[in-house]
Amino acid sequence: MSEHCADPDCAQAIEWLHAYMDEELDNSDLDAMRGHLERCPPCEDAYEFEVSLNVVISTKCAETIPPDLRDKLNAMVAGGSGKSTDSPADP
Repeated sequence: MSEHCADPDCAQAIEWLHAYMDEELDNSDLDAMRGHLERCPPCEDAYEFEVSLNVVISTKCAETIPPDLRDKLNAMVAGGSGKSTDSPADP
């Protein structure tokens, strides 16, 4: 991203990109980041790529718990013991 940008704020935008996406910037930094993205197409493109990548990761890399394991976990939670009966007892 920075090698395509002439704006000296690009380095800061790179540092703030994930914090911006995660809504972790304070108001002044948030305004600065928005302003930079509005005037810097390469950084805006990088931001849009990161957003798209996060969507792909969250939809394609989701793991599901096998039904038998989910049932065991639910039974443990319902029983309140928090201990598995499959492990040996403590000495």
